[in-house]
Amino acid sequence: MDSSTEMESPKQFHSIHDQDSLEELCMDTSGALGIESALMKYDYDFEKIIFPDNKFIFIVNLSDGKMVIPDSREPYPTEVENWIYSLDQLDLEELFPHALFDFWNANPGAMYHGTTEERAVNIMTNGLLPKDESRGIDNRGTGPGVFMSEEPDGEDRYPVVIEIDTRKMGDDGFLPQMDREDPIVILELRNALANRLGLDDFYADSEQGIMPDTVICREGIPPRYLKIYHDEMDPVYEYAESTFTGNPNSIHGPGHWRTVDRIGRMIAEETPGADPVVVRWFAALHDSHREDDSDDMGHGPRSADSVPSLPDSLQQALTHKQMQLLEYAIRHHTDGDISEDPTIGACWDSDRLDLIRCNVTPSSEYMSTDKGKELAESGELWS
Repeated sequence: MDSSTEMESPKQFHSIHDQDSLEELCMDTSGALGIESALMKYDYDFEKIIFPDNKFIFIVNLSDGKMVIPDSREPYPTEVENWIYSLDQLDLEELFPHALFDFWNANPGAMYHGTTEERAVNIMTNGLLPKDESRGIDNRGTGPGVFMSEEPDGEDRYPVVIEIDTRKMGDDGFLPQMDREDPIVILELRNALANRLGLDDFYADSEQGIMPDTVICREGIPPRYLKIYHDEMDPVYEYAESTFTGNPNSIHGPGHWRTVDRIGRMIAEETPGADPVVVRWFAALHDSHREDDSDDMGHGPRSADSVPSLPDSLQQALTHKQMQLLEYAIRHHTDGDISEDPTIGACWDSDRLDLIRCNVTPSSEYMSTDKGKELAESGELWS
């Protein structure tokens, strides 16, 4: 027979080790044990991963990607990432029961719940009670609970933040059921599975509007575990609000300052050399002497000129260098420049990243820090 028409032998075909050859192997082989024998016979680079209840899969490294062959009646290779996303919450929990959320084993010591001033009075008297209130489309079926965040920042859109002493709850043996929101449970299980399978670049992100650090308490929390949380910046904001002559609901008013504060902390945390204290003070004071919502190009210098006149009780919290950086950042924040100084850059970026409130999409071109550019390009702050 002419060699040009001679059929490839199975050994020759499977020496290629690509997706086509693996699919052919699975179609020609019956059962998981037969597939394991064939993978060994044809020298495939594979790993058998065993899960609880003796469930297992084969991970096969091919020349054109990584595939998974699940343990099933008709095992067939699937791209690993597609397989992970095909699993529902029940499937994932069966594979990774030890990855399920265990709040009381990793008790952070305190949680935070945001509320209104009117509700805060009742909460401090009667405790926090579970409510069946939807917080978005993706968590409508979450059911009654007290929604809490691991950091006070997660609740800073509310005028009052209540601190919950979960360490004392644990010490007292009061251990109510604590859950994550279902979309977060699923993504955490997917990430745990991907890590087990060696997918270093895999990361399942949270749904829009779902905060990954949200915890839901399924029982009421008595008042003895509650107190009003006071931010160290509260005196600075109180002073800034007392000098602000504009409308409190202005797009350049206290609500904007708090948003800049939140963004600034995100940037400072990931910007080497940035001083988070200066960034937070900038957020509180940069628009404190703005007179209206028009251009008001003089508001930066006016706000900066007020810094040396801050009450002594506030000035004592900053060093001379911090005062200099703060005054410069405020004075020039409307100039449209970028800065190589990490602290000043973080200040300006945090303000510009809130331009979306003015129907202006922030541009990475006007960002000074890498984190600022990343946030502008991703749009995650306003999507």
